[in-house]
Amino acid sequence: MPPITVMIKPVSGACNMRCRYCFYADEMKRREVAISPRMSDALLDVTVRRVIRSADSAVHFLFQGGEPTLIGLPFFERLVQLEQKYNTRALRITNAVQTNGYDLSDEMIAFFAKEHFLVGVSLDGTAQTHDLMRPDAAGRPTASVVRKTIERLREAGVSVNVLCVVNGEVAKRPSEVFDALAPYEYIQFIPCLDGLDGQTRDYSLSGEAYLAFLKETFDRYHLAYTEGHPVSIRNFCERIGVSKVASTVDYSFLEHCLREDLNLHAQRAMAVLHPVKLRITNYPEGQSETFAIENNPEDENAGTRDVTFSNELWIEADDFMEEPTKKYNRLYPGNEVRIKGAYIVRCTGCVKDADGNVTEVLCEYDPASRGGDPADGRKVRGTIHWVDAHNCADAEVRLYDNLFADADPEGDGKDYLECLNPDSLSVLTGCKVERMLAGAEAPAAFQFLRLGYFAVDNKDSTPEHLVFNRAVALKDSFKKA
Repeated sequence: MPPITVMIKPVSGACNMRCRYCFYADEMKRREVAISPRMSDALLDVTVRRVIRSADSAVHFLFQGGEPTLIGLPFFERLVQLEQKYNTRALRITNAVQTNGYDLSDEMIAFFAKEHFLVGVSLDGTAQTHDLMRPDAAGRPTASVVRKTIERLREAGVSVNVLCVVNGEVAKRPSEVFDALAPYEYIQFIPCLDGLDGQTRDYSLSGEAYLAFLKETFDRYHLAYTEGHPVSIRNFCERIGVSKVASTVDYSFLEHCLREDLNLHAQRAMAVLHPVKLRITNYPEGQSETFAIENNPEDENAGTRDVTFSNELWIEADDFMEEPTKKYNRLYPGNEVRIKGAYIVRCTGCVKDADGNVTEVLCEYDPASRGGDPADGRKVRGTIHWVDAHNCADAEVRLYDNLFADADPEGDGKDYLECLNPDSLSVLTGCKVERMLAGAEAPAAFQFLRLGYFAVDNKDSTPEHLVFNRAVALKDSFKKA
């Protein structure tokens, strides 16, 4: 059996506000038989008991009005007591209240937090659009009070949804309304349409106006999404928990959460940030072939992509040393490495300019090692990434580091300006990336093999001028235990 959801109006149509579009106020005026403005304790008892006993899985109690909080805190305290009394089968029970947010006491807010109530608060966009339609009983504006109530609820740890009635005035200001409601995590829109009597009100909303409002609102939502925080930020917040006490969380833990998320979801790509030419002298001039390289080894459904290969490649400058240091397993004269996904190559030397700078690394490839596995089974320790020099794109890459070189820039009378890290941003130009990245658009994120996780810049990047920002390096310094 599906969960049982019960909607209760504990004070019927009683309310401390006078919303112009309130259909329930009109309905109350038309009734021939008066209804008690308050739900009795006896009726609450029988309702909770029968609903719980009829349920097989879960029960959801929803309280609306009028203004349901006018029933007072003792009513909701009694509700929870009855739920505990009759829930002998350990069913999942949730409680939610839809309120105008105009007069919630600190005690009631604390109770909602303690008992994990979901609280919906009505807020019709901007202060102007809200106050136009939702005055209090004395005709006074209410927007500022409602916004303060929402903040009080959030500060207390209450889960809050914001409900916005889209009337004719709200629909005229979709962008302003979106900006006003954007700070809140969950937003609901309800259209205020003409009544069934056919009478048109000055605040009524046409279908066309509602459609236009939703279209522009979605455009703003999508823009905010593309410019928003990655999923891993939410993951980070969830894992550190919420505290009312000032505390410090190791920055490396944030980076750890970011890596966890991007490792699972980011497509792999090859990019060379400090390029030097690698020439394969025994590979036929003008020849090209393709290799299938996995898009994400953590996701078997991500598939592969074709990468072209020729006699000229771009590699990282530090992947070659003419005189190698101890345990250096990359290119140096006489040593072999794998070219990621392609062939094994052996370094035969290099070409230098007049100043002694290496301009080309010379290699020979093993035709019998396609895919990186030599036919004779010999062991090759090093693997380097690369980009086909005949089929690539140029890019600007921005490497971000800590803003401060000092872990505590404001401690012990320090001048924080003197603690700034001069290397907090390094901008690299002339970087080489796979051709397929030329079509990348924000918020796309990639793992550049061996280099870190990078995202397309949402303002400066264009197909003609690619810009990537490093979100986090590959190395994880967070101590997990």
